[in-house]
Amino acid sequence: MNLTRFAWRQVWRGALIWAAVAAIVVASGIAAFESAYPTAASREAFARSIARLPAFQALYGRTIGVDTVGGFVTWRYGDLMTVVVGLWALLAATRILRGDEETGRAESLLGGAASPRRVLLTELCVVGAGCGLVFLAVALAAGVGGLPLGGSLLFGSLVATGGVVFGAVAAVTSQLVDTRRRAAGWAGAVLGASYLLRALADGSSDLHWLGWLTPLGWAERIEPFTGPSLVPIAAVAALSAVLVGAAAFLRERRDTGAGLLGARQHRRRVRPIRSTLALDWSLSTGALVAWSSGVAIAMFVMGYLTRDIVRFAHDNPAIEDQITKIYGYSMNSAVGFLSLAFGVVALVLAVFAGAQMVSAREEEAAGRTDTVVVAGTSRARWLVARIAVALVAIAALALVAALGAWAGANVSGASVGFVDAVEASFNVVPAALLFGGLAVLAFGALPRATTYVAFGAAAVAYLIQVVAGLSGAPGWLIDLSPFSHLAPVPATPVNTGAMLVMLAVALAASALGLAAFRRRDLASG
Repeated sequence: MNLTRFAWRQVWRGALIWAAVAAIVVASGIAAFESAYPTAASREAFARSIARLPAFQALYGRTIGVDTVGGFVTWRYGDLMTVVVGLWALLAATRILRGDEETGRAESLLGGAASPRRVLLTELCVVGAGCGLVFLAVALAAGVGGLPLGGSLLFGSLVATGGVVFGAVAAVTSQLVDTRRRAAGWAGAVLGASYLLRALADGSSDLHWLGWLTPLGWAERIEPFTGPSLVPIAAVAALSAVLVGAAAFLRERRDTGAGLLGARQHRRRVRPIRSTLALDWSLSTGALVAWSSGVAIAMFVMGYLTRDIVRFAHDNPAIEDQITKIYGYSMNSAVGFLSLAFGVVALVLAVFAGAQMVSAREEEAAGRTDTVVVAGTSRARWLVARIAVALVAIAALALVAALGAWAGANVSGASVGFVDAVEASFNVVPAALLFGGLAVLAFGALPRATTYVAFGAAAVAYLIQVVAGLSGAPGWLIDLSPFSHLAPVPATPVNTGAMLVMLAVALAASALGLAAFRRRDLASG
């Protein structure tokens, strides 16, 4: 197996999944807009209402040509998908660059004829190929949806720019620091700062110039269907080339496994770690802080937008009808919109729950679980500790989401009670635990399928709810998604029966996964 194929094996699954998700989002967005606004008059009214709400522009980008199908899809989904693809690319890049050095695979690759520079460039080309797959999927979905071919290709380029530039950013951070987590964290911080600059630029008439300081601002200026321009694409390509060149230059000036900024210096612990539970908690705190920060900021923004979105729902009954089709309730009140917002939190918590088992699988694949077991900790005790830490972390994230939404809503002047926000947030926890239980079952019975089950199950369930709701699919199909059984709290009372069923399924799946893990061999690689 050559170097390119080895790197592609680590990337292609994620690239294929996100390409498919992006294509589905584009296709469903086109169908939703055409269904909600079938006439030119209704589209013009929609565009006027959006233009009056700066908060929407800060959230999604500049409202240019949103009275057309192409302009709407670019505005509503372009920036969002660019960020998501950028996040995937930086995680993939740090995984195969810095991650391979942590596991020792990089030493094997460098033991042959390949130089460090060649390995880095080859692996970055593979990440770029993954971005190319997303480009093709988005362009194809837009073209099949009836949008112009040239604009569709530019739209695909817009979405792919996030992966190209932030994958290159991750290549640089992978040379600077000594662990995959730190490299991904630094690159993620750059992505977050870029999004913040873009939001400030689009949300304020006095700060439009900030859009030229971020690649995300460049990307939205491609304007694929309204005012096509290749200049932003050239700018992204030039910046990415500079970053890749810098990464290659830095790679030649450090040792394999080391970072140019040196290893992080830890203060000596006053109390040593004496249990598996304490070890797992110590290893999880960094990720929990990062997730908590993201959830808090996102929910604060959602809460802050409450008044604007409620006003928008009153002015646009067509959109209100679409939301009602998908989720089964209205968002023309503050509590109605927050019910919708916490439906998104359910997906976030489900992904987080799955990520905990993916992390456990990575520990096992790297051989670190063997060390813990050899030291005297039983398999069952190790896995139970991981599950316990995940439960505490999910509860903490739910509380953070409630705090963020409540604070944002009240800052904007919307009347939302803190107890209502907490009730809404913890209402979605059982769904997250259900998907976490499925991930435990996959980890125990089919360890190499853990990633697919952990993330795929939640993604498919959410897409069923959204796409089936928009397309008028039969009720039994929508009922296959656990998300469809979550009551819109605080707009309506908690669905106690559905919560108990989800908790029972989560417990049963976790028990089966634990039993299977105790009986199988540890699976490395």
